[in-house]
Amino acid sequence: MSPTQTAAAKASREAAAPPAGKQESGRLVKLPDFKGQNASIARQWLVDRGWNEFTDIKLGSQDRYDTMVLLPENWTVTKQSHKVGSSVEVGTTIVLTCTKAS
Repeated sequence: MSPTQTAAAKASREAAAPPAGKQESGRLVKLPDFKGQNASIARQWLVDRGWNEFTDIKLGSQDRYDTMVLLPENWTVTKQSHKVGSSVEVGTTIVLTCTKAS
């Protein structure tokens, strides 16, 4: 292939691929039990399956004095908004309630 043909083939492949950061709508994922897991690991599990970490995943605190989850690495999931084992569409908002790790 000539350099021109190679560039044209690459451009064609890029045009066919979905834009980076876009999730596949309509795809269902079975949710595991996040209870007891580190919040950062639970969030990454969702991101790896297509959820947007800034708009689709909400981390909330159940603690009286530590009311904002700033560093998920320091928090443990205590509840989740969807039942364990339920099939949830990618992009649906998921709320993970957390407590600060001691």
